[in-house]
Amino acid sequence: MTKPVNYLTNSLTGLEGEPGVFYNYILAADGLFIQAKNAHLAATVCITPQLVRGLAPLEESI
Repeated sequence: MTKPVNYLTNSLTGLEGEPGVFYNYILAADGLFIQAKNAHLAATVCITPQLVRGLAPLEESI
């Protein structure tokens, strides 16, 4: 079953987990991000900056 929202981790080999239909929470080396993509918008925004060891960093984009 596909979820409307899901949780991913940004490991050193790339994103791990199954993406949600509407948006995703992504835990990365530099914090917790929210990411949404559709035909009209693509955005990745850090919602909680925090150092997390063992993961790859992620950049904000709009």
